[in-house]
Amino acid sequence: MPIWWGIFALVLHGGARLAGGSGSVGDSFVIAAWAILPEIVRLGAGVAAVWYALSTAAVDGATIEAIANEIVAAIGAMQAPLLAASAVVIAVQWVIVVGGLEAAHDLDRGTAGAVAGAFAVLAFLLAAV
Repeated sequence: MPIWWGIFALVLHGGARLAGGSGSVGDSFVIAAWAILPEIVRLGAGVAAVWYALSTAAVDGATIEAIANEIVAAIGAMQAPLLAASAVVIAVQWVIVVGGLEAAHDLDRGTAGAVAGAFAVLAFLLAAV
């Protein structure tokens, strides 16, 4: 998480500067810190979902390959709920980042929304993979 937070803060700062923002790198780190909190909740939900999927899976394969396929199928069943949770968390993060860019980087709402939206789209594409 700390690596993701640092990368996001630096890239967010670059995006804000390209959009005409005037905040400091420290401001971008604060915005990224607030935005990472819902990500921690999503991580916990993901771990719980995988735990549930594995604890309720009937693994009775005769070979290692069959067992592996059953485990992959059990985890795969959680893909749609986890993607939906990701979409909700990304939407919350978008709101946080827009507010932070408006307040700390003096960007108007439309510009802040566009900068945050670019990150939201990228985050959703990464979550869908």
